[in-house]
Amino acid sequence: MKKTPKTDVDRRTFLSQSGAAVAATAATATVAHSAANPSQQPSAFAMPAAGSATVHATLATPWTNGPFALAANAHAFAQSINVLTDGRLHISLADGAHGQTADINPDDADIVLDSEQAYVSKHPAFAYFAGLPSRQTLGTNDLGAWLTAGGGQSMWDELAGEFDEKPLLVGHLGERPGLWSTTPLRSLADFKSTRISALGLGANVLRALGAEAVDVGSNSLADALATGSVTAVEFAGPYVSHMLNLHKHAHHVATSGIHLNGSTLSLRIKRAFWERLSPSHQAAITSAAETAYRTSVSENQAHTAIIKKAMLQTDGVKFMPFAADIRLALSKVGETVVAETAGTDAAARRIDTSYMGFRRAISEQIPMM
Repeated sequence: MKKTPKTDVDRRTFLSQSGAAVAATAATATVAHSAANPSQQPSAFAMPAAGSATVHATLATPWTNGPFALAANAHAFAQSINVLTDGRLHISLADGAHGQTADINPDDADIVLDSEQAYVSKHPAFAYFAGLPSRQTLGTNDLGAWLTAGGGQSMWDELAGEFDEKPLLVGHLGERPGLWSTTPLRSLADFKSTRISALGLGANVLRALGAEAVDVGSNSLADALATGSVTAVEFAGPYVSHMLNLHKHAHHVATSGIHLNGSTLSLRIKRAFWERLSPSHQAAITSAAETAYRTSVSENQAHTAIIKKAMLQTDGVKFMPFAADIRLALSKVGETVVAETAGTDAAARRIDTSYMGFRRAISEQIPMM
């Protein structure tokens, strides 16, 4: 893993500028809701004020156009930035959706919106921000609390800074994603040599159980199930999985899957681009990302029960937990995988100490008064 050497001064400058954006977020929070709902605006893209310079940026995302919430949410995020800055910071999508250009390589984009799990291959400790497997994970609200109030964001900034990136939460794929399979997995023996697509550290968990973990892009998951190239996938909760048409090919869903609290979506902003932005533009991006994350969590929570009922009644999808022995194995293996991740290096140990300490603190039951 090649890293660009940096001085301590560079890192402190980067982190202090990141902090300035968070501090300035309050100035734009009052317009965040309307920015996230561009249909309420007179124009989807506000024009810059006369005489002002416009900063242009490109945003890349792996999701193509169509009835898919993630592509639509990426477009809404870009619109909200344009509205929040009165057009002075203009974000163009590079996904081919909504009439935007599709010829921008993600490596060349200023901002990338993707699953944070995609970065676990760069450094295993990104899994703490993406979503840990088994019972080691924080829920959606608790994760946000750890980032904003528990010191998690500064640690994420430092880790991503090693790769010249500024990270922010921008969405969630839904809690309890479950393992969607074409045939039921009733015993540990059913995992042996079975091809399964999973995110992040989930692949390590599956390999420990004897499965063949494969990497299938989200746009190709339904096709992979239909053709039999994979037997099962874990990607998102029922809301997003329905939009991906997983329910058309996988009628067995183990609700006690690998990532019990699901996975996050993140923004990865090129460090050089972030540092060139004004504090107000940094604050606009931070505010829009926070609003997008809350909206994403709310949408998943609001639609999950309805979607599950529809798939059960219309498509014959069966939602059942794994057998007790599978759940126990997943829990034990998950603990081992996270412990191994924590031992990766000093940065991973610091993140693990902070994350697990926060998890233990907020998990304590309030005594009866």
